[in-house]
Amino acid sequence: MTLLVTGGVGFVMSNLVRHWLESYPEDECVVLDSARPDRVTHRFFGSLGDRMRFVEADIRDASVWPVDLERITHVVHGATITSPAQAEVEAARWFIDVNVMGTLAVLEWARRLPALRRLIYVSSGSVYGDSAPPRRGEAVREGHRAEPRDVYAISKFAAERLVERCAAPLGIDAAIVRLSTVYGPMDRSGQARTAGSVPYQLARMAVRGERIAIDSLDDGADWVHTEDVASAIVALLRRPGLEHCVYNVAYGQLVPVGELLRIAATAIPDFGYTVVEPEAATLRTRPRSHGAAWAAYDTGRLRSEVGWHPESIDSRFASYLRWVQAQQEAV
Repeated sequence: MTLLVTGGVGFVMSNLVRHWLESYPEDECVVLDSARPDRVTHRFFGSLGDRMRFVEADIRDASVWPVDLERITHVVHGATITSPAQAEVEAARWFIDVNVMGTLAVLEWARRLPALRRLIYVSSGSVYGDSAPPRRGEAVREGHRAEPRDVYAISKFAAERLVERCAAPLGIDAAIVRLSTVYGPMDRSGQARTAGSVPYQLARMAVRGERIAIDSLDDGADWVHTEDVASAIVALLRRPGLEHCVYNVAYGQLVPVGELLRIAATAIPDFGYTVVEPEAATLRTRPRSHGAAWAAYDTGRLRSEVGWHPESIDSRFASYLRWVQAQQEAV
């Protein structure tokens, strides 16, 4: 079988590609991205690159992709603009053009695939936006009201609705995944993404030996490791029939930043931090919003249908610290 991944050079999708190839040694992957793979990307894939094909192309013009349509059995559409450097209003047209119209282009292209078994659209929990979070002790389920807050979230929700409305009439078996805040290997800033999550910043500061001044030990988020995201998506791709259209992919609970600090202190000698007032912090943890997008996400659908569960925050964040350390040493 052959998987085609849009945005496969990027952060989350590169981990998905590697997981697919490592899990199924007989399968292949086509990685389609507007960016060329660099030295870090080639090092990340290693010998798996022999079973990959890189295609440099724009998702908004799928009609000219140089891809053998007969071979593609699965598609994951992960190419997206998340947080470009320019102001939101200035970037609005880019968000809509790539995230919405690009998704429509992928759907129209996918209808031409004679062997296609399933397409998965990678969305974001940001679509829950400012809607009221569930009652204390409960997590956000897929049926929770969507109130996207910013242009990025609006574009992701619009693309979701396109997939829900158009996939079946086009003869495409499709599903949607909504990711909580993702961290892990290959998270880097670029033209389409300004990396900056708390785990991203904390890991780099810790590896550099900086003493962190933090504003709170109790604030946190539903942080999920990118390898857990990859295993969830692959499980959904391979399952013969799905019961739902939308699935949360998340750690499933809020993790206080103090837990990340504890893991870093165990993994890195001489690591230290102090708790300070917000204005003096070198690492701020306060969430931008208290809406449902920043609550814990319920992952019951994934657990019941494919038996998926994420690995512990201890093992995952420790492995991420090792990856960051290795990248620093390789420079």
